[in-house]
Amino acid sequence: MDEQDRRTTIIGAAERLLSRGGVEAVSMRNVAAEAGVSLRLVQYYGKSKNELLTTVLRAMSERSVQHWQQALASTQGEAGAPLRTFFEAALPLDEQSRAFHRLGVSLEQLSVSDPDGMGAVYRDHLRRLADSLAPHTMATGTAATERAYEIMSLSHGLGSLISTGAITPQQARTIASDYLDRYTTIAAPGADPTPH
Repeated sequence: MDEQDRRTTIIGAAERLLSRGGVEAVSMRNVAAEAGVSLRLVQYYGKSKNELLTTVLRAMSERSVQHWQQALASTQGEAGAPLRTFFEAALPLDEQSRAFHRLGVSLEQLSVSDPDGMGAVYRDHLRRLADSLAPHTMATGTAATERAYEIMSLSHGLGSLISTGAITPQQARTIASDYLDRYTTIAAPGADPTPH
């Protein structure tokens, strides 16, 4: 196993533990056992749990931003199609996307408790995601960035509502669709792009 494979294996093990049991499930020993490698090897990629989780957050951020950039670039057609694709892909509608949402929430909690460390990495991740989404918002300048964060906020909130059983996936789809119907109407050239 080469260096990249070892890193991928260890990060993947930490991500699985996070998605299954949250931050409490992650320890250096648990990651080693999950990855099937030695504790020393895990410590090579993070001397502490926090350092390892920061490595996981950076790797997840890179994959996530690349995924969204590709997904958004592949959409064409009707006004708002990239935003509809974003919502559909962001909602935790199957086991893989539910696990990814749980992972994101766990890392978000760590970022709140460590604003200067993991928080900085997480804010950078959100900024890069907003930068990828902004060109598809039918707004320009700072308004495009504000709309991107608004859309990200709604999709994240809907994901949490689905995950907690407060609403069904179909209800979340309806909310997202209604929002985007209003948004694409209001965001027509020359209109105020803020949905009401």
